[in-house]
Amino acid sequence: MQSDGVMEPIQERLSLDEDRVDEIVAETFPASDAPAWNATHAGEPVQRIRTAQPTQEAMRAQLRADLERLDQPSTASDERRRYREDAVARALLASGRAVIREPVDANLVVRTLECEQLGSMREASCVVVGARYDGEDVSGIAALLAVSRALVAVDLVRNVRFVAFANTAGTSGSKQYVERLSKAGASVHAMLSFDRIDLARDHEASLLVVGNLASRGLVRRTARAFEMASRIAVRGVALPSWVPGVGASDHASFWRYGWPAAMVSDGPLWRVRSPDAPDVDRIAAAVPGLIAAVTRLAEG
Repeated sequence: MQSDGVMEPIQERLSLDEDRVDEIVAETFPASDAPAWNATHAGEPVQRIRTAQPTQEAMRAQLRADLERLDQPSTASDERRRYREDAVARALLASGRAVIREPVDANLVVRTLECEQLGSMREASCVVVGARYDGEDVSGIAALLAVSRALVAVDLVRNVRFVAFANTAGTSGSKQYVERLSKAGASVHAMLSFDRIDLARDHEASLLVVGNLASRGLVRRTARAFEMASRIAVRGVALPSWVPGVGASDHASFWRYGWPAAMVSDGPLWRVRSPDAPDVDRIAAAVPGLIAAVTRLAEG
C-alpha cells in the first residue's frame, strides 16, 4: 500500500495570577454560548513580533519541556486536570493568542480551552486542531502546542482553531464544542484530532491518519502533506465509522454535522502499550509533518 493512499475497508500547579482570570465569565456564560474574548478572560496574550519558525533544536527542547511539565504526577485526577489546564493555557497565551475557557460541566469546573489564528479569509470554513489534555497520555496535547507555536509565523488562508478538550462523566467536551460551533453558524473545513502519538521505541516509528469514508479526502491530503515534511512513516486509513476504533477520539463528534474529521495516532487502539516514556526525538521528527498537514488544510 502506498503511504499516501487510503486503505479501503478491507484492511508546581501553574495557576494563572488571580488578577488575570475572570472567574465571573466562567460562572455566567453557559458552555453552549462562550463569550467573546476579553483581556482578563484567561490572561492577556504575550505581545510578540512575528518571527521565523523555531529551529528544530528549539522546537525539540520546548517539546521536551512540555511533555515533562504536563506529565507531572498527581495524587488526584481533578488536581492533575487543573494543573494541566493552567499549563496549556499559559503555553497558548505565550504564543501571542487569546484563550477562551469553555465550561464543560454543570459546576463550571472542567473546561475546554480554545485559541484561534485568523486567516486572510475569515468568513471561510475553519480548520480545527484538537487534543485531549485530561487523559493518561500527554503526547497529543504536547504536539498541538508545538504546531500552534510554529504556525504563529505562517500566513494562512483559513482560520485555525486550536482546541484542548476535556471530558467529564457523561459529558464530552468535543461534542459540546461542535454543538456550539453549529449554533453559532460556523462551518468546519477539516478537523484533525491528535490522539496518542508518543512513538515509543517498542514499535515502529509510524503514524496513522484515520477517518470515516466521508473523510477519505481529508485523510489522503493529510497523509500526503505529512510524508513530504517528516521522516516518520505515515498511512492513511478510511473505514466505515462503525468499525471499532475508527471513531475513538474527538474527531468523531464532528462527523455528526457532516464535517470531515480524522484522528492522528501512532497505532491502533488494540496495540499493547509499553510503559516507556514518549520518545521526544521521534515526536519532534513528526511535528514538521503535522505542521505541513495543518498548513495544507488551512490553504485549501
